[in-house]
Amino acid sequence: MPAAGVVAEAMVALVLAEVALEKFGGDSVGETRRNRDAYLEDVAARDWRSADEHRPDGAPGAGKSTVGKRLAKRLGRTFVDVDSRIEEVVGKPIAEIFADEGEAHFRALEQEATIELLGSHDVVALGGGL
Repeated sequence: MPAAGVVAEAMVALVLAEVALEKFGGDSVGETRRNRDAYLEDVAARDWRSADEHRPDGAPGAGKSTVGKRLAKRLGRTFVDVDSRIEEVVGKPIAEIFADEGEAHFRALEQEATIELLGSHDVVALGGGL
């Protein structure tokens, strides 16, 4: 099924292109690039030392943990992941919590862990459901 992989990669590329156009807009490639560059300059100019700025969030698989680990390293802070904390406390993987206890129970655990971890000065990757 190599062809299916190629099709899937093409679909992902199209979705990412659509998101980029929504985010940066523009009537031409040049205008879109200028909008993107202005956005990146704005991000680079932010004071990333503020604890409130260190809460990567997004849908499952969006890269919260990857970005969070890099940011924590750059800032000399500890990285904490809400999902990992839940697995540590409960003692089983999230997929198993969903299967055994259901989504509502998992979301309650996610909320508890988030409240606990947001009180820290660490870089905290929020759960995908928040």
